Amino acid sequence: MQKSGYLVRRIIQALVTCFIAITFNFILFRALPGSVVTNLSRVPNASPTLKMALTKEFGLDKSLWVQYGDYLGQLARLNLGVSYQNSRPVLNNLISDLANTNPIVTLGTLISIVLDVVTGATAA
Repeated sequence: MQKSGYLVRRIIQALVTCFIAITFNFILFRALPGSVVTNLSRVPNASPTLKMALTKEFGLDKSLWVQYGDYLGQLARLNLGVSYQNSRPVLNNLISDLANTNPIVTLGTLISIVLDVVTGATAA
């Protein structure tokens, strides 16, 4: 029974840590200098009409609490937005990048384990 209590505490700590990181990420983007619309649109000299349209599209015309609720809701549905670099959903980019990264990390870990065992046996 003691191990299950430990596991529950660790899961709760992990969830709290993720929540703090997500909140910190939300706050950081609002604390950046300059206009969020200008930073997101990459158009420093945009017309007021374009700025208003982008403000409405990104939901920046809402209160900060509503924006935060929308942000958490989108994350819960795994909607991470669209990449400005290649116009693909960010989740698809992450999945394809992880498909390339996982074999490399697995191979590196296996090599590290083999080297560690050999080094440890030699040192003993």
